[in-house]
Amino acid sequence: MATTSSAVLVEPRLIDMWDFPIPEIGPDAALLEVEATGICGSDWGPYNGTWMTELPPLVLGHEVVGRVVEIGTEAAYRWGVSTR
Repeated sequence: MATTSSAVLVEPRLIDMWDFPIPEIGPDAALLEVEATGICGSDWGPYNGTWMTELPPLVLGHEVVGRVVEIGTEAAYRWGVSTR
């Protein structure tokens, strides 16, 4: 199975690289290849351990730029995306 890597906050102030399996895409889903992720002020609290809505491990960042590399037929229709 193919994998991808991600920077994961494993405890406050400790980030490690983890490998994750790339999931199979169903007809109503898509796969985004992330090219850049923004880290903003709301990520500082989880990083330094002073504020967390979720406990580690977690992937910080939520401003994502990427490209769709695979899309199911139903998702393409619903989102108006060409599957050329």
